[in-house]
Amino acid sequence: MLLQFDHGCFRLLSIPEDFVEPFPSLHQQAQRINRWFVDLSQEDADLLLHSARRRSLKAGERICSRGDAPDGVYGIESGVVRLSGLSRDGRETVLDFYGRNTWFGEVSSLSHLGRFHDIEAHAPTTLLHIGQKELDALLARSHSLSRAFIMLAALRLGILLLAIEQYSVQPLEGRLASRLLMLDSAFGVPGDAEGRIDLHLPQETLAMLIGSTRQRVNQILRNWEELGLVRHHYGRLLLKKRQEIERLADGAFIERPAQRSRSAPAMPLIGGLSLR
Repeated sequence: MLLQFDHGCFRLLSIPEDFVEPFPSLHQQAQRINRWFVDLSQEDADLLLHSARRRSLKAGERICSRGDAPDGVYGIESGVVRLSGLSRDGRETVLDFYGRNTWFGEVSSLSHLGRFHDIEAHAPTTLLHIGQKELDALLARSHSLSRAFIMLAALRLGILLLAIEQYSVQPLEGRLASRLLMLDSAFGVPGDAEGRIDLHLPQETLAMLIGSTRQRVNQILRNWEELGLVRHHYGRLLLKKRQEIERLADGAFIERPAQRSRSAPAMPLIGGLSLR
């Protein structure tokens, strides 16, 4: 079933019984969110653009704070947006980054609940802003656009559910691999053979993104650099062997040959990865 926004409420719509979406990985789900606007029909895209106002921000300028009343949705025309929260000792905890063509703010705007996170420009950024009243009018006017925004919220919910499962069952190496692939889907440089991520990512930030410590992230990255999987230098990341990183994200286990026990037989290698 699908939902349709109509006259201030949602209705259920039927879909074909044989319709089955392939089950995505975490980074594939992120790719779908990043492509949401690009995949809109021309009519719906034009409706959004004609209703939007352009807003330019400096790095560090606040867009909204946790608990703020929803003021509509935003699309990133250029730049980077950072989502964060506060730890118990009052320090910022970085939760995610959004890049060009990503739209956000739909969850609180559809539910009319307060904003869930602090959001600010991570770099000089240009946003397209559609206010709450304008958004409600658009959703009442266009059934296809209302379905598109519900799909965007559903995709974001899917990422949340996959992330909860990942934190419960996946080792830290797998969580870091998944996060790097998500960042690559949003900030990877197209056509770059070395897999460069165009975003400054110091180890402390990576640690916050996966709920770990800088020391543990440093250890993992050093191991991966020795194996030629990545390169991390002054906060800049290269994914040199993306397929191996994808296997790590899918649950493969990797270890350095020197660390294998002499008494234990070597595990079978698949694509350079030792599976356990």
